[in-house]
Amino acid sequence: MRWSSIEDKWFRFKSKAKQEWSALSEEQLDEIAGDRDRLESEIVATYGKTPDEVRFDVSSWKERVAAA
Repeated sequence: MRWSSIEDKWFRFKSKAKQEWSALSEEQLDEIAGDRDRLESEIVATYGKTPDEVRFDVSSWKERVAAA
């Protein structure tokens, strides 16, 4: 699955992102609006992980939701 599919259908994937990163607020998720860079930035800021860790986490999440 390409990221553009997640971005185009963010309304469907937002709840899955909330399950994965529960510390992100609904407002943050609304503002992210499917933008991968913004999602990664918010996760870095909220969870204090490195950008490399977050890129890996987001890629893994994308593969899991694509398979579901």
